[in-house]
Amino acid sequence: MSSPVTSATPIALIIDDDAVFRVTTLDYLEEAGFDAREAEDGLSGLTAFDKLDADIVLLDVMMPDMDGFTVSKKLRASPKGEHVPILMITGADDIESVNRAFNAGASDFATKPVNHDLLIHRIRYMLRAKEVAATLRERENSLAHAQRIAKLGNWEWDLQSDQFRFSDQMKNIFGWYSKDIKITHTAMLDAIHPKDKAQVERTLNNSLQSGSDCQFECTVLRSDGTEVVTYHETEAVSSASGVPIRLLGTIQDITERRSVETRIHTLAHYDQLTNLPNRNFFYDHVRQSIAHTRRTGLNLAVMFLDLDGFKNINDSLGHDAGDEMLKTIGSRLSDTLRKGDLAARLGGDEFCVLLENLPDDSLAANIAGRLLTTLGKPTRIGTNNIYPRASIGIALFPRYGDNLEALIQSADNAMYAAKEAGKHRYAFYRPEMTVLAEQRLGLENDLRIAVERGDFELHYQPQISLETGRMTAVEALIRWWHPERGLVPPDKFIPVVEKIGLIAPLGEWVLHTASRQMVEWRELSLPLRHVAVNISGSHFSDNTLAQTLTDVMDQTGIQASELEIEITEGVIQTTEESIHSFHQIKDLGIKIAIDDFGTGYSCLGSLTRLPLDCLKIDKVFIQEMLVNLDNSAIVATIIAMSRVLGFSVVAEGVETLEQVQYLRGIDCQVVQGYFFSKPVTADKIPKLAATDFFLCQKQDEVDKRVVEGIEI
Repeated sequence: MSSPVTSATPIALIIDDDAVFRVTTLDYLEEAGFDAREAEDGLSGLTAFDKLDADIVLLDVMMPDMDGFTVSKKLRASPKGEHVPILMITGADDIESVNRAFNAGASDFATKPVNHDLLIHRIRYMLRAKEVAATLRERENSLAHAQRIAKLGNWEWDLQSDQFRFSDQMKNIFGWYSKDIKITHTAMLDAIHPKDKAQVERTLNNSLQSGSDCQFECTVLRSDGTEVVTYHETEAVSSASGVPIRLLGTIQDITERRSVETRIHTLAHYDQLTNLPNRNFFYDHVRQSIAHTRRTGLNLAVMFLDLDGFKNINDSLGHDAGDEMLKTIGSRLSDTLRKGDLAARLGGDEFCVLLENLPDDSLAANIAGRLLTTLGKPTRIGTNNIYPRASIGIALFPRYGDNLEALIQSADNAMYAAKEAGKHRYAFYRPEMTVLAEQRLGLENDLRIAVERGDFELHYQPQISLETGRMTAVEALIRWWHPERGLVPPDKFIPVVEKIGLIAPLGEWVLHTASRQMVEWRELSLPLRHVAVNISGSHFSDNTLAQTLTDVMDQTGIQASELEIEITEGVIQTTEESIHSFHQIKDLGIKIAIDDFGTGYSCLGSLTRLPLDCLKIDKVFIQEMLVNLDNSAIVATIIAMSRVLGFSVVAEGVETLEQVQYLRGIDCQVVQGYFFSKPVTADKIPKLAATDFFLCQKQDEVDKRVVEGIEI
């Protein structure tokens, strides 16, 4: 007899109506190390099999009630019996019985009488074959799973028999789910998108003729009409004589990968807001164009475009409105330029344009003029009609820049020259602009030092009550005395301070300085209600402004009622965040005034939602209200509206007695302007506080009491 099985004890189930055969075989199996079980007929055998995890079944063919062929079919139909080895044993050895046994699902066939020693070896061989088959199935399942994950299919085309074999995953890739589709190599080629089909056929034919491998990508039209991008690798198998006899191929669905790659490329090279090329893409393209232009001798130009007053759009209407404006600008640039020209957004409100193949300078000027006309058309943003404005600088290659960096810098300098010349215009670069650019850079550096050292001073302009003729408050106005430049006007250096990101520390310096001064005046018992301090839009949008104001009050001793912050009308936004910021300031007890009212984009609805105290009418309306009926109507309307809403009013820029008389006649409460006093240093305020301005009948009598200054 054979030696016992040393691995985990396998279970063998004997189904036979011959009791002698069962007993004998049980003894042999148990001695060989098997866990042997028995059943005397087909029905009890099926029941036993359901209860056992049998590793092999020995099945008699001829049994009463249910023969072995039927039992074998039922075993194969059950989930547990799909892969279990079935050895059919019978006394019949005719070929018909053998065929019936295998057709019924038998794994092997043996005839009685049985040589039990050989039977044990046969059973062990069948169990090893079962393990090999199980391992192979597991590997095939793992491969199929991996192919499903990788969306990878494979196929084989036998060139001699014209048979075409393929994997299930290939069917999934092509969408071949219908049973009516005959899957052949022709069907595979027919599924290739028409734009790729000819190239794919040429590639496969070349592979067959040369016997070489090939790789290609193409789009497949699935049977449901959808498209997938696929990657193919093929290998030609040749006979000993070198004639191709088979073509093997793999196919992978790379649609998602291509989509991700496209998305990554878009993110890396295009601006997400305007869909224009971004800085990196533009710079790379300009470098390539410069190299091409050097070879061809043609001309090119770079335009640097910056929006005029874009910050006011963001401050007054919000960043969503600003984004809509930038989208509009991007679209208008693309629509206006010639085919082949390239527009890009560098960031913020800065754009660049590359003009190639220029016959002369006049074409660049013509394009710039068209751009200004197109960009300047009104656009509807929310409920507002906005007229975009832009300044354009133009630098010509190679005259004013023979490389990317030089061209961009020259165009940037020319853009600043366009702004200084009045905005919404274009300017060609000239060498002297570099000097101006250096001066701007010097101004920026000087301002950084000045902010760090506090090289500024405050002047104060009185606000006069038209009821009493007495000063009731002052507005703090910053001054910068440069050791070489002299007095630099605020409208020249404040935008630069904002640009270089130092407006917040400068604003805090003004708050602290003005607050300390107000405390000194209070201790002198001056009849001043408050000091007004301008807050920039960027400072106001800082969520820490309320805490800054709290710190100022704690550190200087100023009372909340003695401080008024002035915010330009452009800062007003009726977003929840903005309204919350206003209320935070108001909750501190600090007054809020809207400066330059009438020149921004605020509406009546925004005024009713915000906790305001005062409206300051912009001097533009005051200066022309006696000669312009529209302006006089606007001033009267603002004053009447303020009275209804409970706001106080300050008229700015009052310069003549006639203006004073008109404002008194329409019940304006408070005014400020050169007629009463220019901004003065702090030491002049006590004397002005004691002045009855109505006793001064002439402007020159007032001027004797003040020191010259410059109003913002």
